[in-house]
Amino acid sequence: MIQRCGRFHKNVDFGDGGIYLLSFKVGSRTSATSSDGKLEYEVRIDDVPIHNETTTSAMPYTYREVPLSVTAGKHTLSFVGYSSTDQTAFFDDVEISRMPGYRWITGLFNTGVLSNSKNGLLAVLADPGDADAHYRLISPMSLTAVGLGQIPPWRSNGPNSSWIGFAGSETYAPKGQYIYEFSFVLPANAKPNTVRFSGFLAADNGFELILNGVSTGFANTHEGTFPTFQYIFMSPGSFPFVVGTNTFRIVVTNTYGPGTTNPSGLRFEQLRGIFEIDPEIGSPVTDLQISSAMELKWTGLPGFNYRVQYSTNLESDWEDLTGDMTGTGDALRVCDPVGGTARRFYRVIAFP
Repeated sequence: MIQRCGRFHKNVDFGDGGIYLLSFKVGSRTSATSSDGKLEYEVRIDDVPIHNETTTSAMPYTYREVPLSVTAGKHTLSFVGYSSTDQTAFFDDVEISRMPGYRWITGLFNTGVLSNSKNGLLAVLADPGDADAHYRLISPMSLTAVGLGQIPPWRSNGPNSSWIGFAGSETYAPKGQYIYEFSFVLPANAKPNTVRFSGFLAADNGFELILNGVSTGFANTHEGTFPTFQYIFMSPGSFPFVVGTNTFRIVVTNTYGPGTTNPSGLRFEQLRGIFEIDPEIGSPVTDLQISSAMELKWTGLPGFNYRVQYSTNLESDWEDLTGDMTGTGDALRVCDPVGGTARRFYRVIAFP
């Protein structure tokens, strides 16, 4: 239990380190005052935040899942409350599991940020009015997704994300639907049915979350979704993730008609996901080209690292031409100034 600004912690030995999964249940108390259960709390590893949330009053025990990366050895896991008034939350079934063979999904970003950490925190917020670098407003096509200022009763901007919409939509938006989209890539050796994805979503007025053209079942049609976040958790094997490009669409519905000054906006934060790799599927090197100037070029897939090696006769040991290079989905290039060498053989090694 955490009341006001209380905390509890435990020293945990994470062995060899790597990716782990923290899971727990959180709930809040019921009282005559509706705010009694609205406790803001944070989960930390060695005082670095990995999760934060504000509970709602009378919230039943609800499952939460937080992937984390740690180095080998002992680390301190803490749950910390932030409240100067009499607000209380309860925690139970706290577990930590090692996730061997799992990798982070790259390319997940909160709304209204220039960048954020892989667990959806430590964000660098964009300025209001700037075009969002990661979310597209695909309908109406004439509009651009931009950062918005915060208005009551919207949840305040920061520290992990900001509201986005189109220019002026925090003041007025015509009745209708506004469809936002973002994408990420699962590499060729990913097992799509092992993806564990989560985040916190808010919208004014309502929303529906769609993955690869299929409704996820996460939706909210009433007006209670913008003072607080709705937790989104996609368990393994239950959602249509695929190898390659995955696209989320968030359909935001503005329910009020002409003559009103009803705003519209979207907020999505703490996006995080992990997946298991298939060790029997190699890490393909696609579109490999070698030019006459001895430039090697290929597409580096997200989730893989690459190293170029060479040999002069295929009988001696291979030698490194480069250090490790990280795939991002774009072309990787390596030039070899071979000089007077008569010939060289090359290979590109790919590994997670």
